[in-house]
Amino acid sequence: MNLFGDRVREARKAKKMTQYELSELATISQVTVSVIENSHNGTYVDTAIKIAKVLDVSLDWLLLGKGKKCPDRKSTRLNSSHTDISRMPSSA
Repeated sequence: MNLFGDRVREARKAKKMTQYELSELATISQVTVSVIENSHNGTYVDTAIKIAKVLDVSLDWLLLGKGKKCPDRKSTRLNSSHTDISRMPSSA
């Protein structure tokens, strides 16, 4: 599954663009567009998303150096994965 590449292809076709036209407008090679759309092992974007989540930074900041460093949401990844044992009834 290559969600990023699939989405690029879908958006490109919705605009009735060829890979060549996209490559010209995005100033990348047509080969790059083809690799992105047809890659079966994912792209760096998938990895960047995972890294941004772990570091709790925004993807815009990580990839572009723009916007807020931290996303507006509060990270709850650790809080939701454990039980507060102080609120558990005692067995005694």
